[in-house]
Order: sequence, then structure tokens, then C-alpha cells
Amino acid sequence: MTVILVNQQDALEVENEEKVKWALEVLETMGLPVEEWTGEPTMDKLRKIRSTLKEKDIDVIDDTSGGLEIYYKGTLIGEWRKPRYVLREDPNEINMYYRYYLEMHIDSKLYLDQYIEE
Repeated sequence: MTVILVNQQDALEVENEEKVKWALEVLETMGLPVEEWTGEPTMDKLRKIRSTLKEKDIDVIDDTSGGLEIYYKGTLIGEWRKPRYVLREDPNEINMYYRYYLEMHIDSKLYLDQYIEE
């Protein structure tokens, strides 16, 4: 499990960036040319890439709870679950904007071993 410290105001943006980064790392591990898809990580970019993925029989699915699943030939090979957030306080911080922050606990799983670059 990965933990990232984030301001409350930036949590959704950071969550989406981390989700896209994770998905691209999985696809790169599978031997796909993700360097062609790099740049500003956005969910829109991932959606455009899906047509290319279809040719390789890879499906990337956003679930209704904010998670992401990656399938290869119909078999689940990776899961990203909506992060769990814990509110924290830094009592030494004078600026109220930074006094409270979130711990973003990211839970992801990979089941890739037999599917890498067949």
C-alpha cells in the first residue's frame, strides 16, 4: 500500500494523476509503447488510448466507485481501488490552509506474471 500526503483541495486531482500513472506503468510492463502516450496524465488521454488497447485485447474499465480494472484477454490483471483518506492535523502549522491535510492510502494489485509480452 502506498501513502501520499496531500492538501484537501488537491486530493481529487492527485488521485486521478496517480491512477493514470499506475495504469500506464501496468501497460508499459506488458510491453506497450506508453512513451508515445506520455505527457500530462489525464483520464481523457487514457480514454483515447483505449482504441489502441482494444487491438491488443486489453480493456481498461473505470468502475463506479472510482477504481480502475485492467483486463487482458478477458482476465483481470490489475486493480486500482478508490483510495482511503485519513484527515491529519499538524498542530505546529500556523497557516490554516496547510494545518489540515490528508493521507491518501492507495491500494492496487497486479496479477501480471503469465501475461507479460507473450
